[in-house]
Amino acid sequence: RGGYGVNKDPYCHKVEKVVFENQCEPYTEKTCWTQNEEYCVTKEFKNCTGVIETNVERVCFNVNELVCNLVEAIHYETLEETYQVQRCFTGKDRVCDTTYKIDTTTKDDYQCCNVETPNCYMEEQVINDVTCTNTVEFNCQREKSTKNDGYGQKEVVCTRTPKQDCYNIPRKIQVEVCKTDVHRYCEKFSNVFPFPVEEQNCHFVTQRRSVSCSRRTRPNERPRSTATPRTVR
Repeated sequence: RGGYGVNKDPYCHKVEKVVFENQCEPYTEKTCWTQNEEYCVTKEFKNCTGVIETNVERVCFNVNELVCNLVEAIHYETLEETYQVQRCFTGKDRVCDTTYKIDTTTKDDYQCCNVETPNCYMEEQVINDVTCTNTVEFNCQREKSTKNDGYGQKEVVCTRTPKQDCYNIPRKIQVEVCKTDVHRYCEKFSNVFPFPVEEQNCHFVTQRRSVSCSRRTRPNERPRSTATPRTVR
């Protein structure tokens, strides 16, 4: 030894030291995300309005029509006469029938009906876009070496564990929403209404007439014609 505590001949020997070094393991990291796409489907909606439709209807009325005529009736009477000069002639009598004709008048009419119409508007909705990251987690441990009958230096062995991390990203979108509304559709228009009208249909009927003159009186039976009106319904 020399000096104060200084060993001039130090004892040297080998010492095993563990030194950690950063070792990089290659792995693949994959990031995926979803994207919402708008998918449109054609949907039928009724868009209705009122239309005036004209129909011809047959309307009937119960009426009593009078068809008139003259009917000759013969009556026998007893007269006392001696000589009689009779002169006959024909004449025309006016006879009127009661008939009906159909007339029309126009009146305002107001009618309503239910119609369907679409009601579309934009509505705000929230959707989620999903983002996922596929990565690997390493679990590293020191294991005994198989070299030199297991007396060698321990090796660091890392196992890979797949890992997936996902999270949602909300966002707002505008979506068109349609629904069917039912409302009343009314319209004013003119309608034709029929009604019966009474009228007279006159005509002339030929009728025989007689005029007699007598000078003497004696009993005698002779027919006498009279005309009475007849009504045909």
